[in-house]
Amino acid sequence: MNIRASYLGRFALVASALLLPVGCVAEMEEGEGVLEVDDEVVAEAEQSLTPGDPSDDTTLSSTCSWTITCGGVTGKMRWGKDGASCWSNAPSNMPLVMILHGNEYGYDEYGYLQAHLARNGFVSASIDVVAPAPDGKYSPDATTHTQTAQAAIDYLRSTCFQDDFVDNFTVANPVDKQHFGVVGHSRGGETARYVASLLASASDFDVRAVVAMAPTRHTSQDIWGTQAEGYLLLHGSSDQDVGVLPGFGAHDQAGHNDWSTPTGFDLFRSMKFFAGGTHGSFSDAGTSAAQRNTTQGYVHAYLRAHLKSDWGYYEDYIRGDAVPGTYANSVFSQYSDPTARRVIDNAERASLSPSTIADTVTTSGIGSITLEDGSLTLGTPHDTKLLVISPNGSNAFVRWAIPSGKRDETSFKYLSFRLGQLSGATGTDIQIGLTNSGVKTWVSLSDYAAIPQPRSMCVHGLAGATCADIRTLAHMQTFRIPLWDFPAVNDVTSVEIKFNGTTGNDRSFLLDSVEFSEFVIIQ
Repeated sequence: MNIRASYLGRFALVASALLLPVGCVAEMEEGEGVLEVDDEVVAEAEQSLTPGDPSDDTTLSSTCSWTITCGGVTGKMRWGKDGASCWSNAPSNMPLVMILHGNEYGYDEYGYLQAHLARNGFVSASIDVVAPAPDGKYSPDATTHTQTAQAAIDYLRSTCFQDDFVDNFTVANPVDKQHFGVVGHSRGGETARYVASLLASASDFDVRAVVAMAPTRHTSQDIWGTQAEGYLLLHGSSDQDVGVLPGFGAHDQAGHNDWSTPTGFDLFRSMKFFAGGTHGSFSDAGTSAAQRNTTQGYVHAYLRAHLKSDWGYYEDYIRGDAVPGTYANSVFSQYSDPTARRVIDNAERASLSPSTIADTVTTSGIGSITLEDGSLTLGTPHDTKLLVISPNGSNAFVRWAIPSGKRDETSFKYLSFRLGQLSGATGTDIQIGLTNSGVKTWVSLSDYAAIPQPRSMCVHGLAGATCADIRTLAHMQTFRIPLWDFPAVNDVTSVEIKFNGTTGNDRSFLLDSVEFSEFVIIQ
């Protein structure tokens, strides 16, 4: 067996399983042997990767804070320690996290998040800058976002920050700017994308991850893998300030993860959609302590992976559907790796067939299957092209042929796709089929997760507690079907989704991002 790997990022080696989730592109040559995956070894290795709940796990006993003003800009720093002294009992090489607050929120209203990151070995700087709206305009433009992002960067580059904060530590290399993260809320979540863009070619900062909590999207600035390694977006369905559209749009347009061949523009892209989540409860000012508790778990898990190269929580809490903390409502996940995937079908194309993988798409019993732009008119907040499937017969199916040379899937962990119900009755009768060497095997989708149903969402919010426009909209989540649930995947000639018993109930579905994903190599 020949495996060629080009190193594009960092990777984790755990027990006997080498997981390449972080930018290693591996290519297996067809016919040169089968990469064997031992189910028990995989399960054991992944269990060892999950130490606990990232919302309450901590590594340091207490925290310290320090507020200084440099060049007219104020920032509040927070970090952890084990011992009496804030300066001599702090860890070395603490990854630096910039926090950008929202409009009408204070830089000191993210204490819950700063404290939790501090107790887990990060040092954060919550900086008092926010992009203003130009005269006569309702919202910031690209110029004011750029200026605000630059002001935040200049604060961390200033001699004042170095002299009055960093140089107080007596430990070696206390602040690590080469493992740098940006977290932004609301308007600050949009400015965070500008920070990543401005630092894309910087030598003194290396942006490893950007986290956006209920971001605005007043401008067209998106984020790419050339600017950051990963992008995590958190949003609530009851966001009464910015509504749901900016969050879905910012997620869907991040990276180029829809291309058939991975590129340097791709990134680790994830979205956590909080059913009933509100705008204010991503800060200390909100009413939901449970939402903050779960938020700090997601942010910790994400930054711990991308800034500390500790991927322990990632499989369950970022890629998967595990919910940290105490949030009682559903949280829906979307996830895509930047390089560890083989795209079968993505809706960003002009016609149904051929598919993204360049082979035929066959249907039977389907009333209609169309490529549509996500929109409120369609009934979804997604801002991407989608396959809209309306079955009208029992045992209707959509089948994707896999071309020669791309049929050995033994180096992947999952068959994954994004799916949501657009209309019709709720059902549990969808099956997923793989044909391998002429043998077709089916699994039931309901064994893995329920299909997300249309739900009430705030589309246009007003500052405060009022939503100006509430609608019932459809959304997708990522389903991940373990490939070891099929007898063999070394010669996959087709993948299909079958809709059983759908005659006469007016069901329709949104589908996108059908792919084999996430490498696992067992040594």
